[in-house]
Amino acid sequence: MLLLPILLPCAFSVCAAFINNKKLILRLLVATLIGVFACVVFLNLAPAGEINILSAGVLSFALKYDSISNVFALLFSGIFLLAGIYSLWYFRDEGDTKSFYISFMLILGFLIGLSFANTVAAMFLFFVLAALSSAPMVAFDKTEKAINTGKEYVKHSSVGALLALIGLLFVLPRLSSTYFTKGGMFDASQSSSNIFFLIFLLISCLGFSSKAGLFPQYNWLPAAHPVAPSPASAVLSGLITKAGIITLIRLIYFSVGTEVFSGSFVQYVLIILSLITILLGSTLALKEKELKRRLAYSSVSQLSYILCGIFLANEASLQGAMLHVIAHAIIKSGLFLCAGAILNETGIKNVDELKGLGHKMPFTFVCFSLLSFALIGIPPLIGFYSKWYLAVSVGGVLGYIVPIVLIISALLTASYLLPVCIGAFFNKGDNIALKSDKISPVMALPMALLTLLSAFIGFVI
Repeated sequence: MLLLPILLPCAFSVCAAFINNKKLILRLLVATLIGVFACVVFLNLAPAGEINILSAGVLSFALKYDSISNVFALLFSGIFLLAGIYSLWYFRDEGDTKSFYISFMLILGFLIGLSFANTVAAMFLFFVLAALSSAPMVAFDKTEKAINTGKEYVKHSSVGALLALIGLLFVLPRLSSTYFTKGGMFDASQSSSNIFFLIFLLISCLGFSSKAGLFPQYNWLPAAHPVAPSPASAVLSGLITKAGIITLIRLIYFSVGTEVFSGSFVQYVLIILSLITILLGSTLALKEKELKRRLAYSSVSQLSYILCGIFLANEASLQGAMLHVIAHAIIKSGLFLCAGAILNETGIKNVDELKGLGHKMPFTFVCFSLLSFALIGIPPLIGFYSKWYLAVSVGGVLGYIVPIVLIISALLTASYLLPVCIGAFFNKGDNIALKSDKISPVMALPMALLTLLSAFIGFVI
C-alpha cells in the first residue's frame, strides 16, 4: 500500500505522455489525484507500516509510514488535489498543458516518496527527483525568461543536491545504520574527529536547506514564482520547499541525533542563518511591488520560521516547526491561488494596481485577507499558534532573541500584506475590467477550503 500513492502519479505521467486528448488527460488527472489522496487517508487510519525494498549498506532502500510521514503526505496529496482542480479553470484557454501535468504529477509522486523514505539513500533519491522534476513547471510558458529561469532553477537544485551528497558521504560512515531511527544513529566509536564530522554535517544541511530558501540560497523563490503559472507557484512555495524541510528533520532528528547536533557550532551557524533569513525575507517582501514576488519573498521568511524550529533541536521546537509546516503549506498555497485568480481575471501583477479590486472580486479578496491575517499570526488563526509554539520553545539568550525576531517579522508581514487588503476594499476600482462577472466555482472551491482550513485548525488547536 505504501507504494501505491507513489506509483499512481508516475503511472499517470507515463499514460499522459501517449494521450493526445486533453479532456481525457484532465479526467485521468482528477481521478489520480483523488486516488492518491484516498490512499494517504487510508494509510493515516491504518497502523504504521514499512517496506524494505533493498538492503545494501549505504544504498539500502526502504519506505515507512510514521507520524512525520503522516503530516507531509496528507499535505502533499490534499493540496495537490486542490491545486489540480484549480488548474482546470486556470488553464481553460491554454492549448497544450500535457507537459505541465506530467511534471505536476511526477513531483507529487516523488514528494510522497520523500515523505515515506526510511533510509538516507531513499531520502536523497526522492529529494533530487522532486527538485529536478519541478523545473518544467517553472519553464512552462516557454518564453525566453521562463526558459532561462528554468535553467537557473535546475542549476540551483543541482548545486544544493551536490552539497547535500558531499556532506552525506562523510557523515554516513559515522552512523551505525542508514535506516532512520528516532534519536539518531551516531556512532561515537568511529575515529574521525568531531570537527571534521560537523563540517560535513553543516555542508549537508546547507545543501538540503537550499530547497527551503535558507540564506544565502534563497534567490530561486522570487525568480521562479513570477514566471511560473499560479497552480505551480502554489505547490512550489507551499509544498516543494518542504522537500528541504523533511530531509533536515530526518537528518538531524533521525540520523545524526539531537545530542550530537545540539550545542555544536553547526547548530549555532544554522540558527543564525535562519534568523537572518526571517528578517531578510520580510524586508525584501516589503520593498517588492509585484504581488507574486512579494509572496515569494514572504515564503523565504516564513520557511525559515520552520528551519529555526528544526535547528533549535528540542521536542517543543520541532512541534512548533511541524505546526508551521502545516500553516505555511495551507496559507501560502491559498495566497498564490488567490494571486492566480487576480492575474487570470485582470492581468494585473503589481500591488499598487489592485486598489479597489475588492469590490469587483470580493470572494477572492476576502480569502486573500483572511489568509493574510493567518500568515501575520492574528489569533485564533493557525499562524498565531505555530509562531507562539516556536517563540516559547527555547530558553537562555535565544529565548529572548528568537521571539524578538519573530515579532519584528510579524510586524513586517503585516506591513506588506495589510495594505493590499485595505487598498482592495477601501479604494474605488471602477477602471478595472474583469474577464468574467463571477469567479468560477472550480477556482473558488480550493481557495475557500484552504481559507477555512487556516481558520478551523486554529480554532481546534
